[in-house]
Amino acid sequence: RVVAWNAADFPRGVERAAALLRPLDPDLVLLSEAPGKPPQELEHRLGGGLRLTPVGSMAIFARGEPLDVEWLAREDELQAAFMHWRVGGRRLGVLAVNVISSPRVPRHPLLERVLAMIGARVPDLVLGDFNAPRRSLALSRLPAGFRHAYDAAGSGWSATWPAALPLLAIDQTIVGPRLVVRGYTLRTTRISDHRLQLTELDFGEPPAGGSG
Repeated sequence: RVVAWNAADFPRGVERAAALLRPLDPDLVLLSEAPGKPPQELEHRLGGGLRLTPVGSMAIFARGEPLDVEWLAREDELQAAFMHWRVGGRRLGVLAVNVISSPRVPRHPLLERVLAMIGARVPDLVLGDFNAPRRSLALSRLPAGFRHAYDAAGSGWSATWPAALPLLAIDQTIVGPRLVVRGYTLRTTRISDHRLQLTELDFGEPPAGGSG
């Protein structure tokens, strides 16, 4: 179970965010707009074996061993980091992405760079606030084998922002060929101006040498 959510700097406090996330029982959480000390407090409040890995203005909480972070882009306009995540006897690749929200910065060149990263690294998950619609020119033509979690298993209104009246699907969960999407839902939290993405995933094949 994977959560991707723009926490908007925790406007209602860390405890309310923790109370929202704990019942979801996630294995991995990517929070955008979560810099500084609040994620450290959130790690203590979440429990459940979720370990914090700060990634610039993002924060990742994952079960298992600490994540190794490799920065692919660390600029004002684009943050992108690749991480190896060991879970369920597998080693999965996670690409965390945060694209600038300023309307003065063209999105397409930044998204083209992200697509190139996906093609080169072949991650199992690509998560984050892209500040660009899912049906934008770049995001509508993902590399072969990749698909948006909403397209694979979502239903209903798919926009993620603004939460009070969602009009744009600018927060993305993209899944690679090794994973199966079992479910995808969006939740309006009243904590952030972005809706929360919850994706339920399974492995497409048993681990090497295993039977389950």
